[in-house]
Amino acid sequence: MLRSVVPPPMSKATKRNKAKLKARKNYVVVSNSSYGKALKGQRIYFEGKKPPRLGDDGRITFGKNILEILGKKFGRRFRWIITEETDEIVVKYGVTHVRTSQRLLNRMFGENFERSREVKNEIVHRRFFNAFPSHFTTPPPSAYVPGAIAKILSTGVLQKLSSEDKEALNQILPDFLKAEAMSSIAIKAVEIDSLKRLAAEFKTELNNQHPESWWQNYIQARILIMQQGYIRPV
Repeated sequence: MLRSVVPPPMSKATKRNKAKLKARKNYVVVSNSSYGKALKGQRIYFEGKKPPRLGDDGRITFGKNILEILGKKFGRRFRWIITEETDEIVVKYGVTHVRTSQRLLNRMFGENFERSREVKNEIVHRRFFNAFPSHFTTPPPSAYVPGAIAKILSTGVLQKLSSEDKEALNQILPDFLKAEAMSSIAIKAVEIDSLKRLAAEFKTELNNQHPESWWQNYIQARILIMQQGYIRPV
């Protein structure tokens, strides 16, 4: 005859200890499929109350990107902690603790929203411009963010350019070089004009009998015109 075994009732002390352990849990474990297998099981810590944007499965905007960047920078021994106000990086017992405030994350969320909206508007406008030229007669607005080119240009980038990239460069470079050349020509024209006037003045003064001290003052007062690479006379 089989008898069911009933475990002994849990003591109040054990219940309190389990409740404390549960209350102390200050992290979530990544299980969301969007993170991929490499980040599955990674912990995302937080201080205080769990951030409302942080899901129980670790889902949070930029979460995957942040964990990947921190992993590349600090290896496997790091801990990402979402805080209420603190932004800092400290090393404790060989583990890098990276604290990012919710304020910093909110700025990332806002920038992501603005850029996404600009990119989506640009895509829609460009496609409508191509499909309905009689109704959308103006080119689409640029979704370019200042500084983006400087960030992506590096050694070896030329070998990675697609045919679309090269076509875009061929369209924009002539106007860019023309504008830069015109700016340089305008500066050179001003320099040449000032030097011509100085040469005429210098020729006139040579006919006068000036002492050496006069010529020193004369040169010092006009050194910035004679050599326009100088900043100031000392």
